[in-house]
Amino acid sequence: MMTPAIYLAVLLAACVGSAIAQAEAAPDDAVQLDDIVVTAQKQPEPLAGVPISISVLGGEMLDRAAIDSVDDAARRLGNTHVSVDGPLSPVIYVRGIGTTADVHGFEQSVGTFVDGIYYGRAQFLAAALLDPDTIELIRGPQGTLLGKNTIGGAFNVNTRFADTVADGNAEAQWASRDQRRYRGRFSVPLGDTLGLRLAVLDDNRDGHLSNTTRPEATAARRQSGWRAKLALQPQPRWSAWLSAQGTQHRGHGDGFQLTAATPDSMAYYRQFDPNTEADKNDGHTATDRPGQGNATRSEAVALNVSYAFDAGTLTLLSGAARSFLDAHVDADFSPASSIVFDGVEHYDQQSLEVRWSGRWNDLQGIVGVYALDSGLDIDFDLMVFPGSATEDASRKDFRQSGLARAAFGQLDWDF
Repeated sequence: MMTPAIYLAVLLAACVGSAIAQAEAAPDDAVQLDDIVVTAQKQPEPLAGVPISISVLGGEMLDRAAIDSVDDAARRLGNTHVSVDGPLSPVIYVRGIGTTADVHGFEQSVGTFVDGIYYGRAQFLAAALLDPDTIELIRGPQGTLLGKNTIGGAFNVNTRFADTVADGNAEAQWASRDQRRYRGRFSVPLGDTLGLRLAVLDDNRDGHLSNTTRPEATAARRQSGWRAKLALQPQPRWSAWLSAQGTQHRGHGDGFQLTAATPDSMAYYRQFDPNTEADKNDGHTATDRPGQGNATRSEAVALNVSYAFDAGTLTLLSGAARSFLDAHVDADFSPASSIVFDGVEHYDQQSLEVRWSGRWNDLQGIVGVYALDSGLDIDFDLMVFPGSATEDASRKDFRQSGLARAAFGQLDWDF
């Protein structure tokens, strides 16, 4: 009979043998942790030397999987979920921590960064994911270097630079519901020290729901975006890049269907549209409001200038961004004009960061200062029985300005 000690020894030997066999079978070109470079601590470092829980997508993985949205990335990153709680407002949750889009005065608990710039709205990621080089999911609070809005972690995207030779690729896709999707990414060298990287997207899809009240297809969408990145390196110590990006997303119809109604409610609805029903599987809806749908728009610019001294690197990073949301919803989801919702949101921000990073023998550190100015304007209207003698309305006007100033630093000792 095998004793527990003998059983444990056999199991341990089997595990060690398996590990040795796998190591011997590994190909010479297998990716090692030292080969993966991340910027979770504001400077390029091998993943193996960063004491943080990080998942990284990059290189050929991004191309093979055709990742170009937050949803696509989240499905391949552990402990991550993306929810659309409001019209076209993605909310990122890491390990169950996130901030719902309904809490408009709060920025997300999972910080969103593009090329080192913090953005207070996740919708700015859309243009960055047109041409990502790496996507990093950084788990856990990261307030020391990445700021106060990283309680759950951070979603960090680094975009691609222009190649040294002219190249590019273009894609065209056609699918059901008359979907037409076009995407292109190009590198344009402009000399020995200057290069331009361009990425564009146009994606259209017809509606998949038939509206019996207003004869039209609903839930159609059109999404477009572009990104440009100009990189300059006039001499080995100097480097700079300037980027600009923009996105537009327009949805026709809200895509909701009536799924349940009492007999009295259904009888009332059918006075306005006899074809009203509550079958969520038949591809039909019955809403009476013209012009319902939503639209978003975002623009951003960023500038990075770095100089490498013998003892370290001095970096200046500045950015400005703004986003706009316009939503019109038939909030009773029926042919009766009972409840309608209109909402407009405008967000803008400007940021500046100056930092020094370097290594001194066994010490490696980073120190810097950061400033962020942001503004948020919201106007929401909820109307009951609009246009009737019993009309009632509730209006929400919200104005908020934010001013953040911070100094940060971190020192690591290798011993």
